[in-house]
Amino acid sequence: MILRILETSDVHAHLLSEDGSGGLVKQASLIKRLKSQAASDEIIIAIENGDFIQGSPWAYFLNEEIHQPQVLERALDSVGYDVSLLGNHEFNYGKNFLEKSLSYRKTPIICANILGNDDKPYFGTPYKILKCGQYNVAILGLTTQYIPHWEPANHLDGLKFISAVAAAKKFLPLLQQQADFVFVAYHGGLERDLKTNQPTESLTGENEAAALAELPGIDALITGHQHRQIADYINGIPLIQPGGFGKMIGEIKFEIQNGKILSSQPKLLPIEDEQPDSTLVQQLNQFATGLNEWLKKPVGKVGTGQLAIKDHFKARLQGHPFIELINQVQTTITGIDISATALFNNQQPGFSDSVTIAQIQANYPFSNGLAVLQISGSDLKAALEQCASYWSLKDGQIVVNPTYIYPKTQHFNYDIYSGIDYTIKVSQPVGQRIIKLNYHGHPIADNEPLKIVLNQYRALGGGDFKMFSAAKIISEIPREMPELLIEYLKDHSPVKVRKASNYQVIK
Repeated sequence: MILRILETSDVHAHLLSEDGSGGLVKQASLIKRLKSQAASDEIIIAIENGDFIQGSPWAYFLNEEIHQPQVLERALDSVGYDVSLLGNHEFNYGKNFLEKSLSYRKTPIICANILGNDDKPYFGTPYKILKCGQYNVAILGLTTQYIPHWEPANHLDGLKFISAVAAAKKFLPLLQQQADFVFVAYHGGLERDLKTNQPTESLTGENEAAALAELPGIDALITGHQHRQIADYINGIPLIQPGGFGKMIGEIKFEIQNGKILSSQPKLLPIEDEQPDSTLVQQLNQFATGLNEWLKKPVGKVGTGQLAIKDHFKARLQGHPFIELINQVQTTITGIDISATALFNNQQPGFSDSVTIAQIQANYPFSNGLAVLQISGSDLKAALEQCASYWSLKDGQIVVNPTYIYPKTQHFNYDIYSGIDYTIKVSQPVGQRIIKLNYHGHPIADNEPLKIVLNQYRALGGGDFKMFSAAKIISEIPREMPELLIEYLKDHSPVKVRKASNYQVIK
């Protein structure tokens, strides 16, 4: 018998790819085609591995503009998945919204390590056992336990997040008794390098796939969260991770005989040449016109003519009017003059002179609100030193530290500040690179009390910024940043962006 696992993960509501290269419509087409072409001795299991309902203009429009999350859920159901998982971004809109959205989902949800007050799995069931020919195949569902570090407490009311490894240790013996083969589907990734086995991150518990691979009785690891493209083995176990945004499908192909796995082959399946699934396209077309009209809406003008981002490296190195604008919005809304923001990725286009909702969505795809923290001067310096580690020197030139690019691109963990004057000297040792740090014309003392505005992800310590935490938050702006940007641009059009001269990165 041939058994094939097909996985999508981190689709982030990329239903239709803008450039036509991917999207759920093409993933659905390939999954359906492979199922229809399967031989008589071939069985296919399809898994949606989480981070599905957030992260694109489609998501924002359906969830927040017209309040129809069922459109996304029906799109997921139309693919024909056997099981689905929850990712960390499923919680961006809060628990109540998530429960409403999931009430429309017919695809079974598996999640063993997010518990309710009764210490039982809260969403769906912890696992699913599928009948595949003469064999029982168990799929255990797990989600990164790190969600409380990123989400405000009111988004997670009544929920407990335990280690994926701890949950697996509880359920694996049971599944090994009930099933011939056991697969672990985990919305989380690798904390170690596959080749060297060396740790690849400093966070404890965000990603646990390597630790899961050490547990006995697992026949496959289906992973996600890191947006990496992986088809490999770990501890002899086939492992897949199909990237993100609807670009790939992960596959593990097993040859099984007499209850034994004779061979396994993990691989990534490109979908660029697939024809979009006509049924799903028809479903979405009912809303496409409304989406496109909404995206084209102008929200305001920016008077500088310099807010398009042409060189993201240079923008981070030297500063950029677009970054200054985001900090300007954050300080105006909160009345706090120390602010930080990041260029999240290298796809952010910045703004043209006339800003549309489409540009807002392209530049700020996250549902973060803002938080004001009370911190000390030493906290601020520690945060800046951590940001300074983003840079390194190569052949005498300033470059991005490779650890911020592999194994996961982390441009979002390099913040640029306004309201302070500071200089980063890259030739200095990590932790000693901030050679100037002034506020209102005076050097900042370690014990100086300061107020700072950050997006909620960073304010809660996201990105391993341990100097920030919920305990230091003194006020919150619960509205989402895209909404705040739209309102600011409308109220201040044409917007004048102040000139930033407070920030230097030198050799």
